[in-house]
Amino acid sequence: MKRETIAKRWASALLLIDIEQGGRGALADEIKRAADAYEASGELRDTLRNPQIPSASRRRIWQGIIQRLGLSPMVRNTLELMEQKDRLEHLPMVADIFRKLVDEKNGIIRGEVVSVKPLDLSARQKLKNALEKITTKKVELEYSEEKELLGGFIVRLGSLTLDGSLGGVLNRLAASGGMNQTQGRSADQ
Repeated sequence: MKRETIAKRWASALLLIDIEQGGRGALADEIKRAADAYEASGELRDTLRNPQIPSASRRRIWQGIIQRLGLSPMVRNTLELMEQKDRLEHLPMVADIFRKLVDEKNGIIRGEVVSVKPLDLSARQKLKNALEKITTKKVELEYSEEKELLGGFIVRLGSLTLDGSLGGVLNRLAASGGMNQTQGRSADQ
């Protein structure tokens, strides 16, 4: 069975559990924490996949990890079942797909804004409001800075990319023929 198919099945099951518990999406954060812990250590992954280590020992190691994360009983049980069924390698993909399913159910779209310098709260709110108006969904944005941008910002929202950076504007202008090649040259050239 393909990895994505397996991950979708687990994520769909988690969505049903989440709906049963009121559908607030809290499980998505817990599953993400567990996936992050799993991904953070190659040694942990290797140990949990190693058939030479008795399954009871691998199970105790995994139970210790998820206990330290302070997860709800429902999530702990699900993660223990994933370990028993030898499906932990799918956990990061399960977490991503589950987050997308929860967001879709709740009318949320997530995105990223990259700018040269941090946007102030007012600019962030205006941008968020404009994106919510365009998408008719609740927008959740993460912000980062990229010093290589000449100015402006780039928004990645789902499969949509809005390039409002100065470099992007200049590239579009050049591609449309709006800039002739002699512009920017000094008179003595």
